[in-house]
Amino acid sequence: QGIQPGPRMVEAQPDVRFLALPAARESIAAALAETVSGRILKAGKRGARGFDAAVDLICRVAALALAAGNALQQIELNPVTVGAHGAVAVDAALVGAA
Repeated sequence: QGIQPGPRMVEAQPDVRFLALPAARESIAAALAETVSGRILKAGKRGARGFDAAVDLICRVAALALAAGNALQQIELNPVTVGAHGAVAVDAALVGAA
């Protein structure tokens, strides 16, 4: 599972973390905290619950990936908004295995 900022930020500075699944919530939080986006969220610039909401979303996506097993090849969420409302995937694409 990769955690990275949106496309504009990726071009400016690649900032990706990979975790093998299953991954504990603490491991996911630590990986996100190492990214630029994670540090911004942790600093509270997008709402007090921004970081935890992002971790919760990543945990839910990881659970989905595990449940799907080999039937799922890829998940892309773009964009994801994070703020006082929580973390929301505005658009998602799932690619099944051939």
